[in-house]
Amino acid sequence: MKAIFLVFASLMMNFVFAQNCQKDVVGDIYCAPPNGTAVVDLAYRIVCARGQCMKAVTGQYVCSSEQGGAVVVNNAYQIKCYGECVKPTKELCQKM
Repeated sequence: MKAIFLVFASLMMNFVFAQNCQKDVVGDIYCAPPNGTAVVDLAYRIVCARGQCMKAVTGQYVCSSEQGGAVVVNNAYQIKCYGECVKPTKELCQKM
């Protein structure tokens, strides 16, 4: 059991969980909706989602479409989302 946990933990290091607010390159802060996630995408833009996001090994973020929805990795190392898996968008962010 300990070996399985260690393998899972090492695989999870390839995925990054994100936060509710992020600061852009000029110092502006953007926040996601309640229980959502704000991330910096590959183009260094702040984008947000209603639920949790996870960065895949490709560098792209995958997020839950549901408010506060979870994102997990299954036994086949695929990202699965509560509701649907969606990309985060700029439109869901609120500038603080």
